[in-house]
Amino acid sequence: MYILELFEKRKREAAAQRLNSDQFRAGDTVAAHVISDVNQKTARPFTGLCIRKSASTALIRETIGNDAVEFIFPLHSNVQFKLLKSSKVRRARLYYLRELKGKKARLKERRRKA
Repeated sequence: MYILELFEKRKREAAAQRLNSDQFRAGDTVAAHVISDVNQKTARPFTGLCIRKSASTALIRETIGNDAVEFIFPLHSNVQFKLLKSSKVRRARLYYLRELKGKKARLKERRRKA
């Protein structure tokens, strides 16, 4: 009986860790915090738009001035994601945003259900 309870507890903890990466999808603005044991205070979050999200990775694009930087973050690692804004999109891959600049690259905000 004790072994079964221990197994269920570990299963719940693993599900809670996966919940961290399930809270956003393509079109959302997220902040990715890379947690390291050495420099926790000096780490700056990578804030950008999620272009695509697969089962194990997320492609996040950050635009600084006229330059854009894209990073692929693994979901099941020491990266914590924080949802900043949700946008209404109809596609799972938003590669077309790479060519758009300025006001044309804006997305409509998604309304949250109360």
